[in-house]
Amino acid sequence: MLLYGLWTLVLLGLAWWRGNPTVTKISKFSALGLFATIVIGSLDVGMISGLEWLMIVFMGSLLWLQFVAVRRIVSEKGKSLTNQ
Repeated sequence: MLLYGLWTLVLLGLAWWRGNPTVTKISKFSALGLFATIVIGSLDVGMISGLEWLMIVFMGSLLWLQFVAVRRIVSEKGKSLTNQ
């Protein structure tokens, strides 16, 4: 979880300072990769309990919010660069 938090800070920082649309793609693929890792890790015995489902939904929501935040920052930076 600590690595996820640090990675989110790095992505948000890159989106803020660079504003490059490539950061959005990196954010999307890293979120999908982490989500797949979480789901596959939950399938250790073949069945997912209710608490694991809750964790999957919660982490999916966090990853989605991370992607939306990065995409929003990049789009706002792109608008501000064209207005200058």
